[in-house]
Amino acid sequence: MGRGQAERSDHDMTHSRQAMLFYANGCSCEQSIFGAFAEAMGLSPVRAMQTAPRRSERRGQCGALSAACKVLCLIYARDPCAEGELGGEADEAAAMLCRLYLERWGTADCAAIQSRLARRGCDEAIAITAAMVERLLPPQPRAQGRRNPGERRAAAVDCDGRERR
Repeated sequence: MGRGQAERSDHDMTHSRQAMLFYANGCSCEQSIFGAFAEAMGLSPVRAMQTAPRRSERRGQCGALSAACKVLCLIYARDPCAEGELGGEADEAAAMLCRLYLERWGTADCAAIQSRLARRGCDEAIAITAAMVERLLPPQPRAQGRRNPGERRAAAVDCDGRERR
Protein backbone atom coordinates (compact mmCIF):
# COMPACT_ATOMS: atom_id res chain seq x y z
CA MET A 1 0.00 0.00 0.00
CA GLY A 2 1.38 3.36 -1.02
CA ARG A 3 2.02 6.26 1.25
CA GLY A 4 -1.15 8.19 2.07
CA GLN A 5 -3.42 5.39 0.93
CA ALA A 6 -5.87 3.94 3.40
CA GLU A 7 -6.76 0.29 3.42
CA ARG A 8 -10.25 -0.11 1.99
CA SER A 9 -12.56 -2.12 4.24
CA ASP A 10 -15.77 -3.93 3.22
CA HIS A 11 -17.66 -1.12 4.96
CA ASP A 12 -16.17 1.40 2.50
CA MET A 13 -16.98 -0.76 -0.52
CA THR A 14 -19.73 0.51 -2.82
CA HIS A 15 -23.00 -1.33 -2.97
CA SER A 16 -22.28 -2.14 -6.63
CA ARG A 17 -19.00 -3.79 -5.74
CA GLN A 18 -20.57 -5.72 -2.87
CA ALA A 19 -23.38 -6.94 -5.16
CA MET A 20 -20.86 -8.07 -7.77
CA LEU A 21 -18.90 -9.98 -5.11
CA PHE A 22 -22.03 -11.77 -3.94
CA TYR A 23 -22.85 -12.68 -7.56
CA ALA A 24 -19.30 -13.85 -8.25
CA ASN A 25 -19.60 -16.13 -5.21
CA GLY A 26 -22.64 -17.89 -6.68
CA CYS A 27 -25.52 -15.87 -5.27
CA SER A 28 -28.58 -15.16 -7.41
CA CYS A 29 -29.25 -11.68 -8.78
CA GLU A 30 -31.85 -11.15 -6.05
CA GLN A 31 -29.54 -12.31 -3.26
CA SER A 32 -26.70 -10.17 -4.59
CA ILE A 33 -28.77 -6.98 -4.40
CA PHE A 34 -30.25 -7.84 -0.99
CA GLY A 35 -26.83 -8.77 0.40
CA ALA A 36 -25.25 -5.53 -0.80
CA PHE A 37 -27.94 -3.40 0.88
CA ALA A 38 -28.33 -5.51 4.03
CA GLU A 39 -26.95 -2.86 6.37
CA ALA A 40 -29.04 -0.08 4.82
CA MET A 41 -32.16 -2.24 5.34
CA GLY A 42 -31.22 -2.87 8.96
CA LEU A 43 -30.57 -6.58 8.34
CA SER A 44 -27.56 -8.75 8.88
CA PRO A 45 -26.19 -10.22 5.62
CA VAL A 46 -27.38 -13.64 6.85
CA ARG A 47 -30.95 -12.38 7.27
CA ALA A 48 -30.80 -10.54 3.94
CA MET A 49 -29.90 -13.75 2.12
CA GLN A 50 -32.73 -15.58 3.85
CA THR A 51 -35.33 -12.93 2.98
CA ALA A 52 -34.22 -12.11 -0.59
CA PRO A 53 -36.96 -12.61 -3.18
CA ARG A 54 -36.92 -15.96 -4.98
CA ARG A 55 -36.69 -16.34 -8.75
CA SER A 56 -40.17 -17.83 -8.89
CA GLU A 57 -41.62 -14.58 -7.46
CA ARG A 58 -40.55 -12.33 -10.31
CA ARG A 59 -42.48 -13.78 -13.30
CA GLY A 60 -39.88 -13.07 -15.98
CA GLN A 61 -38.81 -9.70 -14.60
CA CYS A 62 -35.11 -9.04 -14.02
CA GLY A 63 -34.20 -10.37 -10.57
CA ALA A 64 -31.91 -7.45 -9.80
CA LEU A 65 -34.71 -4.99 -10.52
CA SER A 66 -37.27 -6.98 -8.55
CA ALA A 67 -34.97 -7.16 -5.52
CA ALA A 68 -33.93 -3.51 -5.86
CA CYS A 69 -37.56 -2.34 -5.70
CA LYS A 70 -38.05 -4.37 -2.52
CA VAL A 71 -34.82 -3.00 -1.06
CA LEU A 72 -35.99 0.58 -1.61
CA CYS A 73 -39.37 -0.16 -0.07
CA LEU A 74 -37.74 -1.72 2.99
CA ILE A 75 -35.33 1.18 3.40
CA TYR A 76 -38.00 3.86 3.04
CA ALA A 77 -40.72 2.05 5.01
CA ARG A 78 -41.41 2.98 8.58
CA ASP A 79 -42.43 -0.61 9.31
CA PRO A 80 -40.50 -3.02 7.05
CA CYS A 81 -42.98 -5.80 7.83
CA ALA A 82 -46.02 -3.75 6.75
CA GLU A 83 -48.13 -5.25 4.01
CA GLY A 84 -49.83 -3.23 1.30
CA GLU A 85 -49.09 0.34 0.30
CA LEU A 86 -46.01 1.96 1.72
CA GLY A 87 -46.91 5.30 0.20
CA GLY A 88 -45.01 8.46 -0.57
CA GLU A 89 -41.25 8.17 -0.58
CA ALA A 90 -41.10 4.39 -1.04
CA ASP A 91 -43.43 4.44 -4.04
CA GLU A 92 -41.62 7.43 -5.56
CA ALA A 93 -38.19 5.80 -5.16
CA ALA A 94 -39.38 2.48 -6.67
CA ALA A 95 -41.05 4.31 -9.58
CA MET A 96 -37.86 6.32 -10.22
CA LEU A 97 -35.83 3.11 -10.16
CA CYS A 98 -38.11 1.54 -12.75
CA ARG A 99 -37.82 4.65 -14.98
CA LEU A 100 -34.01 4.62 -14.71
CA TYR A 101 -33.95 0.90 -15.42
CA LEU A 102 -36.16 1.20 -18.50
CA GLU A 103 -34.06 4.12 -19.78
CA ARG A 104 -30.93 1.97 -19.43
CA TRP A 105 -32.19 -1.39 -20.71
CA GLY A 106 -35.42 -0.58 -22.57
CA THR A 107 -37.16 -3.47 -20.80
CA ALA A 108 -37.50 -5.17 -17.43
CA ASP A 109 -37.64 -8.65 -19.00
CA CYS A 110 -34.86 -10.91 -17.71
CA ALA A 111 -34.41 -12.92 -20.93
CA ALA A 112 -34.24 -9.77 -23.09
CA ILE A 113 -31.62 -8.19 -20.83
CA GLN A 114 -29.58 -11.41 -20.74
CA SER A 115 -29.57 -11.57 -24.55
CA ARG A 116 -28.31 -7.95 -24.71
CA LEU A 117 -25.56 -8.71 -22.21
CA ALA A 118 -24.53 -11.84 -24.15
CA ARG A 119 -21.13 -12.96 -22.87
CA ARG A 120 -20.74 -10.19 -20.32
CA GLY A 121 -23.21 -11.84 -17.95
CA CYS A 122 -25.67 -10.50 -15.43
CA ASP A 123 -22.98 -8.99 -13.19
CA GLU A 124 -23.12 -5.81 -15.29
CA ALA A 125 -26.88 -5.49 -14.79
CA ILE A 126 -26.46 -6.19 -11.06
CA ALA A 127 -23.75 -3.53 -10.68
CA ILE A 128 -25.76 -0.93 -12.61
CA THR A 129 -28.93 -1.70 -10.65
CA ALA A 130 -27.08 -1.40 -7.33
CA ALA A 131 -25.65 1.95 -8.44
CA MET A 132 -29.17 3.15 -9.32
CA VAL A 133 -30.45 2.14 -5.88
CA GLU A 134 -27.48 3.85 -4.25
CA ARG A 135 -28.45 7.12 -5.98
CA LEU A 136 -32.03 6.80 -4.70
CA LEU A 137 -31.18 6.12 -1.05
CA PRO A 138 -32.34 8.69 1.48
CA PRO A 139 -29.52 10.63 3.20
CA GLN A 140 -30.06 8.64 6.43
CA PRO A 141 -31.90 5.37 5.75
CA ARG A 142 -34.56 4.84 8.41
CA ALA A 143 -33.62 1.19 8.78
CA GLN A 144 -30.04 2.03 9.70
CA GLY A 145 -30.77 2.28 13.42
CA ARG A 146 -31.93 -1.35 13.50
CA ARG A 147 -28.59 -2.73 12.37
CA ASN A 148 -27.44 -5.85 14.11
CA PRO A 149 -24.24 -4.86 15.97
CA GLY A 150 -22.69 -8.30 15.44
CA GLU A 151 -23.33 -8.54 11.70
CA ARG A 152 -20.71 -9.91 9.35
CA ARG A 153 -19.76 -8.44 5.97
CA ALA A 154 -20.30 -9.87 2.48
CA ALA A 155 -17.38 -12.28 2.48
CA ALA A 156 -18.59 -13.95 5.66
CA VAL A 157 -22.01 -15.07 4.37
CA ASP A 158 -22.90 -17.71 1.82
CA CYS A 159 -25.87 -17.56 -0.55
CA ASP A 160 -27.94 -19.87 1.62
CA GLY A 161 -27.82 -17.33 4.44
CA ARG A 162 -25.27 -19.24 6.51
CA GLU A 163 -22.24 -17.63 8.05
CA ARG A 164 -18.95 -18.89 6.62
CA ARG A 165 -16.29 -20.08 8.97
